[in-house]
Amino acid sequence: MKVSLRSKITFLVLLPTIAVGLAAMITSTNIVTRIINREIKNQLNAASMVGIEHYQNGNTADYYMNVRGILYKGVVQITDDSSIVDRIKEYSGIEATFFYGDSRYATTWKGENGKQMLDTKLDSDVYEKVYKQGETYFLTDSTIDGVNYYAYYQPVKQPSSGEVVGCFFTGKPSNQVASQIDQIRKQVFLITLFIIVISMILASVMLWFIIKSLKKSVKDLGAVAEGELAISDQSKQIKKTDEISEIAITTVKLREALRNVIGEIMESIDLVKESSEKLSVTADKTKETTEVVKRAVNDISKGAMAQAEETTTANTHVVEMGNYIANTVSDVNQLTLKASTMNESSMEAIDILGELQGINMQTKEAIDLIYSQTNTTNLSAQKIREATNIITDIADETNLLSLNASIEAARAGEQGRGFAVVAAQIQKLAEQSDKSAKAIQDIISMLLKDSNQAVQTMEVVKNTIQKQSEKVEASRIKVNSVNSGIKKFTEGINEIRKRTSKLDKERTHIVDIVQNLTAIAQQNAASAEETLASTTDLAFTMEEVADAIDLLKTITKKLSSEVEIFHM
Repeated sequence: MKVSLRSKITFLVLLPTIAVGLAAMITSTNIVTRIINREIKNQLNAASMVGIEHYQNGNTADYYMNVRGILYKGVVQITDDSSIVDRIKEYSGIEATFFYGDSRYATTWKGENGKQMLDTKLDSDVYEKVYKQGETYFLTDSTIDGVNYYAYYQPVKQPSSGEVVGCFFTGKPSNQVASQIDQIRKQVFLITLFIIVISMILASVMLWFIIKSLKKSVKDLGAVAEGELAISDQSKQIKKTDEISEIAITTVKLREALRNVIGEIMESIDLVKESSEKLSVTADKTKETTEVVKRAVNDISKGAMAQAEETTTANTHVVEMGNYIANTVSDVNQLTLKASTMNESSMEAIDILGELQGINMQTKEAIDLIYSQTNTTNLSAQKIREATNIITDIADETNLLSLNASIEAARAGEQGRGFAVVAAQIQKLAEQSDKSAKAIQDIISMLLKDSNQAVQTMEVVKNTIQKQSEKVEASRIKVNSVNSGIKKFTEGINEIRKRTSKLDKERTHIVDIVQNLTAIAQQNAASAEETLASTTDLAFTMEEVADAIDLLKTITKKLSSEVEIFHM
């Protein structure tokens, strides 16, 4: 579906106007609501202050409740005294209640019987805010007896201590305030609607002038599209007051510019026709010359390629030979290192064998010493066994003598009692000596057994050490012989390394020469290839030039026929 320009612009004007109107209406309503809420709060605060001042009235006495549950302030009774709350409602239409603790003691709410409704309690949230925190409390949506109220609670404090003991409530029905806000909202809506309508009328008038100028410009552009360029100068007749007028003036200037351009194009077409004919003849001659050059360069390129291939083959063989020589040099160097390592290892082996031979001699001497000491220990053990045998015999004789002494002491009676004690003690010592001697004999027997085994082992070790010394000496002789061979081998390797080093230097020189020749041959071949490619490209280019000339002729004819539609 095609949408007219007038509709689009109207929509663009209408949309922001409506958006601004709605935003203004919402903003103004919110501001008015806040102002009204603040005003109501001030009214309720003033009414509550009137009520509290009525009870204070210069009286500094405290609030208290007597035994019958009647509330007083000093000597003034508050219970059942609704005069102040009734006057507040009469003069301002504001509901009022006096709370002591969480109970009502004076209120404007009356029951069906006309008496005050004092049986309801203070809400817990209000009690927390007013009594415990000691603050005023303002609510915009408090529900009391099924009706929404603007509620204001003012703390009432004891004159003597400043403790919060009660509060004074003032309230106003929300529906009264809501009607005021709705009235203001309707007024704002009507004002906004009036502004939108006026804006639309002004926009429509302006659009009529804009569309009129645009239609004139469209008509002129349509004439240009049909090839009509012969027009009178109309730019002076257009009043330049806005952008639309500038579009109309620019359209007239466009027709004049197109007229000049088309005239120049027609002149250029004639020149292009003449130049393309001459260029076609030149292109044909250049194409023939290029074919001759192409054949000559092709022959040169083939010879250069053959030379490059042969040089590359020679270079490959020389490089392979160089690689073999380089590998030989590397192997000889590694062999030299290994021979040097072998020589060092051989010298170390000779030193180690010498040290081993010295250690072996020290071990042999130590074994001989141990063997001698073991024999001496064996002889000493045998002598100790003989001594223990003597001790055993002495102990037996001592035991026998002590037994005889005991018998004689018994015969002597009372006079031999002390001698009998000594004889018994001697007998006891003899028995202990006999036991110790037998234990020593057992130990000596084990010692002799171990000593004999050690002597036999020393004999075996001496023989083994002797054989080891002989083997070490034989190894030393063989290692010396091997070391002599390694020295001769190392000298030969060093001579080979010197000769291969000279050969490697010559190889490097030859490789450089052959590589230079290869590079030159490849460069010649590449140059020939590039020349051939350039010649081929030139031939293709000349063919493309010829094709382009033919295309230019075709385009010139087509352009000439298309330009003929314009009337100068």
